[in-house]
Amino acid sequence: MVRSLILSLVTFSLLIATVQAETIDSVLSAENQALGVTKSSVGLVDDMAFIRRASVDLIGRIPTLTELKQYLAWPADQRRDILVDNLIDHPRFADRWTVFFADLLRLRSNVTGGSSLIAHVHRSIREDVPYNEFASSLISTNGKAGRSPEVGFILGDDADPLAMASVTAQVFMGVRIGCAQCHDHPFDFWTRKDFYSVAASFAQLKWSLCLNQLRKQNTAIKEGFQSVIDYWPESADAAKASYLIGRTFVDIGRVSYGKKAYQQTIADFPDNAVAVYSLSGLADIAKQEKDESSLVKIWKRLAFDIERTKLTGATCANAANALATYYFTKGSFPDGLESLQENYEGEQLAYYIYSYVRSPISGLVGNEESVTAGLRLADQAVAYLNQNLEKDLSTAELKAKALTQWHRMIEVEKYSRRDDKILAAYRSMLATFGNLDEIVGSLADYHVSQKRFDQARSIYRQFKDKVQGLSKVAQSFRAEANLNEAIKVYKQLAGIDAENAANWRGEEAAAYVEVKQYPQAIQIYRSLVASDALNSQTWLWALASTQRDANFLKEAIGTYRQCENFPENYRQMAGCHRALKEYKEALILYGQIIGGSESLAPWAQLQIGYTFEQMQSTEMAIKAFQLCCKKYPKASYASTAHAHLQNKYKISVTLGGATDE
Repeated sequence: MVRSLILSLVTFSLLIATVQAETIDSVLSAENQALGVTKSSVGLVDDMAFIRRASVDLIGRIPTLTELKQYLAWPADQRRDILVDNLIDHPRFADRWTVFFADLLRLRSNVTGGSSLIAHVHRSIREDVPYNEFASSLISTNGKAGRSPEVGFILGDDADPLAMASVTAQVFMGVRIGCAQCHDHPFDFWTRKDFYSVAASFAQLKWSLCLNQLRKQNTAIKEGFQSVIDYWPESADAAKASYLIGRTFVDIGRVSYGKKAYQQTIADFPDNAVAVYSLSGLADIAKQEKDESSLVKIWKRLAFDIERTKLTGATCANAANALATYYFTKGSFPDGLESLQENYEGEQLAYYIYSYVRSPISGLVGNEESVTAGLRLADQAVAYLNQNLEKDLSTAELKAKALTQWHRMIEVEKYSRRDDKILAAYRSMLATFGNLDEIVGSLADYHVSQKRFDQARSIYRQFKDKVQGLSKVAQSFRAEANLNEAIKVYKQLAGIDAENAANWRGEEAAAYVEVKQYPQAIQIYRSLVASDALNSQTWLWALASTQRDANFLKEAIGTYRQCENFPENYRQMAGCHRALKEYKEALILYGQIIGGSESLAPWAQLQIGYTFEQMQSTEMAIKAFQLCCKKYPKASYASTAHAHLQNKYKISVTLGGATDE
């Protein structure tokens, strides 16, 4: 554990070791004996020195007066143990030792991934992550700094294999081999050959990954990953390279080769995390090939047989979840439950049963041949959730928890489509909690979903919160396309909830829009723009959108121009200009979007191409699509432009990936 390592570093300054357990202890003991220093001549530090040293070492400050008094009040034979336990749990413990490890690992917040890695180190110390996992993840992780903070250790040296060889050896092996980068030192054990052997596998692996990124996958496999395995078979990078061969084969569509490579990885590195990743890769292939038998076997192995670590836990957990879904789909609740129990327990387990069982119930009940299995699955799931309901309603927190559990249980019942059972469950819930608006509203919403509008409205009108209840009544009239009654209710709401009268007027306008009575909606929105200055931008946008939908395009353009939510307003204005066949104006707006919005620029460039097509300007359209591919190769709009050029013009272009560094 990281904490154990820290305590071993601290202990030497506190008391003399009593057990000759490690090689370093043996060496120090021999040296001390040669100098005539014995344990009895040194002795243990007294209690006051112990608390001072332990506090400074573990949390970075001397103890307070209160802490001293508390320390002395503890039993003399236990106080040191109690003190150390308390200091380890102190909030400053992780802060103080993060500084130590940041210095040891040469972490800097101003480099790519630096801040994320420092936070990761702090979290690892706080959660007492095993030190071997902590070290391994820093040395061997892959990914991007945003998703895998451990990558920051490698990025701190710009992924330079020579720098990494020197730093890794010094930090994790306690050996300086940097000098061997230039020459063999007559008194050093490590030679220049040893130095470059440490650096080489890392360099070769990263070079291979770059080839992958440059879409030179076959070269990456043959000259990259395979070379790592051939030349450095004992290195940690060999296992990664073996897995990456399989994954790369699959990525380029050579699935049969990928399957063999994954199987070889499992055989060659059975105890490495890559074996688990390879199993997951085989599961993906089995799914693609619709090989249900193999897929289930792999999921079972991942879910039940493999020891979970930080590197493999997520993969195994995903397999268990997939297996649970599979069993639920087959109508087997006990097997699905067993799979989920590998990942969750208690309240979390109940939540994931609710989450994963609903869709399978719906699918089974919706099929005549499996409806019985679906209803049985629903009954078993509801029974499990029911027996795990919180019964203690003595506090607000427990009551809120129980309400959530009841809602989930009823939601599962809804997927069985049994109206009588659903209504019975609501009656039981009301009997348990009373007529809460939350429960009454949910029941009324269910009636709306079943088109029982009158029943729903009679329940909505029972709300303790009259405004909320009337709002629901109005919504139900809108769902029934009964505009006149909805408008009456909104006018009533504007009268009794004067503080929010503008919002109810806005809802009234939205109701007119739903039935395409645009002039009435426009009139209301114009009055709101004039009367509700604080929310004028909201009403301007609603007015412009209504004018656009009503095909009052010139008016819509003028209103959008008053809106302040660039670039979306320019986007809508350009669309209106194109509808009016005012293509030059649209092109100008798209150009302004490109210049002012990095996120929407690829979309705007694609629209320029489509606009030129509407203008019958084929040459300019092709150039615009090609420019989209060139300038924004990683954007989805570039892929759209690429496909459009191929399909319509039979032109092939490069998306720009070859320019990646």
